[in-house]
Amino acid sequence: MRLRLKAGLRSKAKILTYAGLAGEDGEKYDECMEAMKPQVRKQCHLTKAQLKKVAQWKSRRRADYVDYNNPRDVMKITKQAFASKDPGEKIKLLDTLHGVGRPTASAILHWFDKEDYPIWDFRALWSCSVDPTPYCSIPRWKEYVNFCSATARHYKVDKRTLDRALWQYSKQCQSSQKRKK
Repeated sequence: MRLRLKAGLRSKAKILTYAGLAGEDGEKYDECMEAMKPQVRKQCHLTKAQLKKVAQWKSRRRADYVDYNNPRDVMKITKQAFASKDPGEKIKLLDTLHGVGRPTASAILHWFDKEDYPIWDFRALWSCSVDPTPYCSIPRWKEYVNFCSATARHYKVDKRTLDRALWQYSKQCQSSQKRKK
């Protein structure tokens, strides 16, 4: 996988512009996740109710599957994931929960892990010049984590700002490409 920002995102100003265009709806959902962050970090795990909120934030259509999880399993698995030092192991553990695919697992890590992780999303991948359709393998995930860390450092932005810019750039540019066809 060769990650490279699309030309329209290759400056701090462009990243900040697209992040700012992500909209008020996104900000409301972000506020919900930010409000949960202190409690989750203090607990060092997610409850089933907290997991459902994250799943709804990331993918409403998959969120109901969270109900199939045993609350003790949610606590145990999320605690193990947050304690692990390996980003691949973190994703694998979270992926064992019902309603949590690898994109939702990445969102859990993004919002609540003590490390700063990006969100694995088809829109963000498109903005990084990558075909977003292949499954999120562990090596691809680790490469994406490293790329987002390096990119955020290079442009001196936080990863949440970068994530919002990647998502919004794809939303706007892919939509305009479809209209032209």
